[in-house]
Amino acid sequence: MHVTLDYLVAGLVIIIILAFSANSIFSLTSVNLKHVEEEQLNPLTERLLDKILLTPGEPTYWGNIYDYEDEADITGFGLAYIKNNVINSYVIDPDKMSRMIHPVFQISPERITNLLGLTWDGGHPKYGFRLRIVPALNITIIPDESSYVKIGNDKLYTNFTITVRSYDGYPAANSKIKAMYLAAKYKEGGGGQEDCVDYSLIRSSTTADWKGEGNIKFSISSAGFQGYNKASFILIVYASYSGIKSFNTYNLRSQDILNASIIGNYLIVEFPQNEDPQGARFLRGLVQISEYAIAEAKIKNVSRGESGWVINKGGKSYRVYEISGMDPSLNTDVLFIKWIGRFWISVMRYPPLVDYAAPSMAQALKIVTLHRYCRIGELTYVAELSVWRMAE
Repeated sequence: MHVTLDYLVAGLVIIIILAFSANSIFSLTSVNLKHVEEEQLNPLTERLLDKILLTPGEPTYWGNIYDYEDEADITGFGLAYIKNNVINSYVIDPDKMSRMIHPVFQISPERITNLLGLTWDGGHPKYGFRLRIVPALNITIIPDESSYVKIGNDKLYTNFTITVRSYDGYPAANSKIKAMYLAAKYKEGGGGQEDCVDYSLIRSSTTADWKGEGNIKFSISSAGFQGYNKASFILIVYASYSGIKSFNTYNLRSQDILNASIIGNYLIVEFPQNEDPQGARFLRGLVQISEYAIAEAKIKNVSRGESGWVINKGGKSYRVYEISGMDPSLNTDVLFIKWIGRFWISVMRYPPLVDYAAPSMAQALKIVTLHRYCRIGELTYVAELSVWRMAE
């Protein structure tokens, strides 16, 4: 009896030891596998970032919204710029950037995630990502609100403090600052005469101090606005630092009078959907500006019979215009608009900044972020990619 009991106790102890050992081994293995999967995020992020920046995607020119209007036409995702069948390393196609974030023509997050191979057999996402493409220099423009010229009810600020910092947040000491001040004026037609829009461009430059700060003041005379009862302005600032060049803009009116953007040779305008109908918007011209040049663009309505230069809130959410002689090197596009008896301008960056995520980062277990410097024309940008493994 005692022998049998001893055997039962010994057997029970062995079973407990084996169960405990198996559980410990499984736990350690599970932790190690999870650690390995998380460590694999680093090379995965590197491969994805290189794929996005060094390949043009398929079709090669998928940024063309007229040839490839449907996202189903796009079978490969990449932003590289290609010309004469040659890919320039770390040069981004501005049309693909513009299309990527446009609310009408953008590719859905599900489609891009699938094209990048970040899903389980093309279904539920295995990984999420966030892509940001921003200027390599952070340029802040602050007006002196006590220095201005008043035209009718409109103020044109004339004195600005400009701060330039690197992508990492350090002061860009002794950076070269060039500024272009576009002062626009508007006169309503009467007695059968057409409305008149005119503008002038003033240039100035300075060198930032050790804190990356500089001050620029423009001499604006109200005498140049005689006969005009409405005015507006935009300040465009370029900064150069250690071979890196970026730009930023400032204009007083930030209200979304009209949602406007450019993809390729096309201007796309949308009536703000979150507003009640409060009067039509009338297009009064488009001007393109760069560091060295300014040009008036010719625009042609190609929206298949939609009304010409009047934008209303109707059944069609957007309207498309073709731009003749579009020059990608002209980085700022200024659209002149008349609305509720006042003169407005809508400022568009070309290309726009990108901040695109799919799906939500709230589901991330661990995030790996890498960045690369890249170019669009003469300007330098930073492409920042974050990748995370989704919770199972």
